Parts: sequence; structure tokens; C-alpha cells
Amino acid sequence: MNDKKKRNKKGVPIAVIAIATTIIIVTVAFFIPKNDGSFNYKSLNAYFQVRTFLRSVINEKYEKAFNYVYYYDEFPENGTDISFNDAKKIWCDRILAAKKDNLSEYLAGYGSLDVYLENGELIAMFEAKVSVRGVERQYRTQIKFYEGKIAGISCEQVLTDFEKTISGNLSI
Repeated sequence: MNDKKKRNKKGVPIAVIAIATTIIIVTVAFFIPKNDGSFNYKSLNAYFQVRTFLRSVINEKYEKAFNYVYYYDEFPENGTDISFNDAKKIWCDRILAAKKDNLSEYLAGYGSLDVYLENGELIAMFEAKVSVRGVERQYRTQIKFYEGKIAGISCEQVLTDFEKTISGNLSI
């Protein structure tokens, strides 16, 4: 009986080492940048950033959402002279006003979030469910990043009210 227990005790560390080694190999393989821009650490991190941002906007946690926004005046390259707290107030007030105004557009939901690298740039695509004057519409939407944060959201060349409201551009 004692011999059987000793054999079982020897097998447990070997099994743990085998499982740990497998997990490490799979994790390393997952995070190796792929030529096609599929999963890697940068896009995985951006995925969770975008998901948290969108969920925060939908759940009216605007201050939390703003932490993921790159705010700027007119062009992202120029940045802004506005302080973080003032920018947060401008951005949050703009979203609150859009949500309260039935004639405006605001984010009501989202689906099919994909984040990937293309030519070294992060791109996020998702199905935006936007309330437009009380009617829900669906748009295939792209998120643009600047310095690792969400700088803009667009469906087409001409920005809709929803896209203007939720972008990091404070001069809109």
C-alpha cells in the first residue's frame, strides 16, 4: 500500500510540470506576432481596451470610458492644451447631452468586435448598434488608435453625429 502511494506522489509533480510546460508553449505561440496581423499581445491588449471602453459607454460609465480615449483638438498629431479633467468634462458632457436628446445619436450596443494589426497599425472593427432618433441602427464601424488609445470612430468618410460625439476630438 505504501509503495502505491509513493508511486502516485512521484506522478503528480511530473503531471504538473507537463501541464505547465504545455501552457507555456501555447501562450508563447499565441503571443508571437503573426505576419497576417492576427492575435499578438498588442492586438489582444487593444481588444480588451476597446471592449471595456464600449461597455463603459453603453453602461453610462463615461468617466471610466474616457480613460481609454486619446483626446485632441482637430488633429491627433497636435494633441491639446486642455487639461485631463477639463477634457474629461467636455467629453462626458457631450455624451450625456447626446443620450438625453432624442434627436441625437448614441451607442446602444455592439457586437462582432475584431482587433488586429494591419501594416503595423492597430485596427478595431465592430458592429455598432446606434440609437438614431429613438430607432436602433447597425453600422460596421472602425476604431482608430493614436498613441495606444482610442482617438476616433468612423463608419464612413463623413462623420455621423454618433461618431462626432464619441470621438476624442474635443473641437467638434
